[in-house]
Amino acid sequence: MARKTRKRKKSHHANTAAARRDATKYKPNGVACAEVDRHGVKQAESERAEFVDRESRNSDALDAESLNAESIRSDFAEPSSESSPSSESSESFAIEDVWDSLDSLECELAEHVDAENQDDAASSEQVDCELTETAAEVCERQWPPESQFESEVETECQPAELPETDLEGESEVAGQSEVATSVQSQAILHAIDGNQALLRQLLADFADLQSQVVDAAGASREAVSRDDDDRIELGDHENAITLLREEITALEDELSELKRQNSDLAAKVANANVRKSTSDTSSDFTEALSWEERKQLILRQMEEDCFDAETFLTQTVQSRLNDAGEDDEPEGKVDPVAFVEELTAEITRLQQQNERFEKEIGELNHLLENRPQAAAGGMAIGAAAIAEMVDADELIQEERQRLQTLQTQWEEKFRQAEIEASLERAKLSRERQEVATKIADLDEQLDRLRREAAQNQGGEGHSRKWLAKLGLAGDD
Repeated sequence: MARKTRKRKKSHHANTAAARRDATKYKPNGVACAEVDRHGVKQAESERAEFVDRESRNSDALDAESLNAESIRSDFAEPSSESSPSSESSESFAIEDVWDSLDSLECELAEHVDAENQDDAASSEQVDCELTETAAEVCERQWPPESQFESEVETECQPAELPETDLEGESEVAGQSEVATSVQSQAILHAIDGNQALLRQLLADFADLQSQVVDAAGASREAVSRDDDDRIELGDHENAITLLREEITALEDELSELKRQNSDLAAKVANANVRKSTSDTSSDFTEALSWEERKQLILRQMEEDCFDAETFLTQTVQSRLNDAGEDDEPEGKVDPVAFVEELTAEITRLQQQNERFEKEIGELNHLLENRPQAAAGGMAIGAAAIAEMVDADELIQEERQRLQTLQTQWEEKFRQAEIEASLERAKLSRERQEVATKIADLDEQLDRLRREAAQNQGGEGHSRKWLAKLGLAGDD
C-alpha cells in the first residue's frame, strides 16, 4: 500500500510538473494554475478518504482483537474455576504471569491506539486546514468564465509576453505548496505504516502469549490427570498392601494355633507315655502289695482325687487273666465255658468289693462331715489341712519342681533313646541283610568249589582206568 501511494505521489508530481511546463510554455497563467490547484485538491481529498478508510479498518481490527482477548480470558477463566485445588496451586503462578503480560499488552495497545488516533486527528485537521486554505485561495482568485479564458489565451498567444518574473513567482509558490502537501502526506503515510507494523508486532506478541497460555493450561491439565492416575494407583497399592497384611496376620494366627496344637499333642503324647510307664510300674507295684496295703493306697488316692477305677479294674482283670493263662499253659487248652464262669465269678466278686468300698467311702464321708471344725490353736483337721500344709511347704514345692524337671528330662531322654534305638535297629537290619548276602555268596562259592572238586576227582579216576587197561598204571 505504501509503495502504491509513493507511485501515485510520483505520478502526481510528474503530472503537476508537466502541467507547469505546458502552462509555462503556452503561458496560460490563469488556466494552468487553476487546473493545477484543482488536481492537487482532488489528490488531497482522495488521500484523505484513503486515510479515513485505513483508520476505520485499524479500529475494526483493534475491536476484533479486544473481543478475541476477552473471549480467551473467559475461556481460560472457566477451566481454572473447574480445576481441582491441586491444579490451582500448580497453575496460579503461570496464569498470573500470563494475565499480567496480557494486561500490560492491552495497556500498551490502548496507549498506542490513543497516540495514533491523536496523530491521525492532528493530520486530518492539518489536511482539512490545507484544503480549506487551498479552496480559499482558488476562490479569491475569482477566475473568469471559459470563453473569457479562451479569448485571453488567443490574445496572449500573440507575440506579447508576460514578464518572466511573474511566471517564476507563481511556479515557485505552486511548487512550495505542492512540496509541503507531499511532505505532509508522506509523513502521514509513514506514521500509518509504523502503526501497522506496531499492530502486527502486538498481534504476534498476543498470539505468542495465547499459545503460551494454551500450553500452560494443557500442561496443567496433563499434570492434574497424571496426579489423578498416580493417586488411583497409590490407592490400589495401599489396598493390596492392606490385603497382604491381613493375609500375613491370618497366617501368623494359624501358625501360632498350629504350634499350640503341636505342643498340646506333644504334651499329651508325653503324658500318655509317662502314664503308660507309670501304670506299668504301678501295676507291678500294686500286684506285689497285699490287700491291706492296696486298700490304704486306694484310700490315699481317693483323698488326693487321683484314683482311677477303670485302671484298677483293668489291672485286676489283666492280672487274673495272666494268672489263668499261666495256670492253663501246661494243659495247652482253654475251656471257654470255664473261662466264662470264672469271669462271671470275678465280676460278682468285684461288684461285692465295689459295694464294700462304697460303704467304706460313705462311712469316711460321714466322719469327714461330723469332724470338728477347728482344733486347739485354730488349725484345721483332716486331709484338707494336711494337704494345705504339704502344699505350703517350700521343700515339698521345690521337690515337686525338681521331680517335674527330672520327669521332663527323663521324657526327653526316653524320646532320644527311642530314636537311637530305632536307628540302631535300622542299622542292625541293614547289617543282617549284608551278612545274609555275604553268607549266600559264600555258600554259592562253596557249592561251586565242591562241584569243581568232584569234577576233578572224576576226571583223574577215568584216566587211571585207561592207564590200567594199557598196562601203564605204575608209578609213572
